[in-house]
Amino acid sequence: MLLATLVWAPRELKFALESFWEGKSSDADLEALAKDLRASIWKQMADAGITLIPSNTFSYYDQVLDTTALVGAVPPLYGWTGGDIGLDVSTSLWPVVVPPSLL
Repeated sequence: MLLATLVWAPRELKFALESFWEGKSSDADLEALAKDLRASIWKQMADAGITLIPSNTFSYYDQVLDTTALVGAVPPLYGWTGGDIGLDVSTSLWPVVVPPSLL
């Protein structure tokens, strides 16, 4: 049995995030690319003989912020009042940590 943990951010994702932040692409565009990247990453692991594919190997930007959104620990500053945390809320957290202009 071969196990592995894989954490990396493909360049395509970086460019897609920058395009999204700049308003040049939609959340649907970003989500479609993310879906394709996740499938590609899982396939690469399976093709490498990894028999137990780990979960949560993908992050749009930052796994800590992903966990923040997952558990609903969004500060009131961001206007989240409960319910689903979509890209609109979760992406509003990202530039506070690293503004897109600094990437």
